[in-house]
Amino acid sequence: ARNYVYEETLQMPRWVIETETKEILGYLCQKATTECAGRKWIVFFSPQIPINKGPFKLWGLPGLVVEAQDSNGFFNFSLSSFEKLSEQIDIIYTHRTYSDKKYDKLSRKDFLKYETFSHKEPLGFMDTALGIKLTSFNDGGKEKMAALKAKGGIPLISLEIE
Repeated sequence: ARNYVYEETLQMPRWVIETETKEILGYLCQKATTECAGRKWIVFFSPQIPINKGPFKLWGLPGLVVEAQDSNGFFNFSLSSFEKLSEQIDIIYTHRTYSDKKYDKLSRKDFLKYETFSHKEPLGFMDTALGIKLTSFNDGGKEKMAALKAKGGIPLISLEIE
């Protein structure tokens, strides 16, 4: 099987910090909104956790994003636990590179084409892009795949719209 990757420049979202607050996991959190990757996001961040990170590309607030949901309700990220360390440990951030042969680098546009293709034509994608050819099915699998193809493939709700 092949793996694909693309690189892009990380851009901080433009945040609107609002006055609404709520408690999440014992932390006072404040609401913020932004538009990122073609979606409108509503998040809650906690200034009590002074880390400007969050899920996906939702970062740059004066506290950890502990809850995020897109305005359509398709995507929802929630912090399930958070533990304070008893002693300070330095965190070293490293940029992950994909220079080894495990990944084929693509442009973002081509990566998104592959993503769409993998949903519209799952068998074709496995054969063409991954080099996997399915020759036998059980429990009516062949009919199920034909019905799926007739319906336009597997529904795709991409995290990024643009």
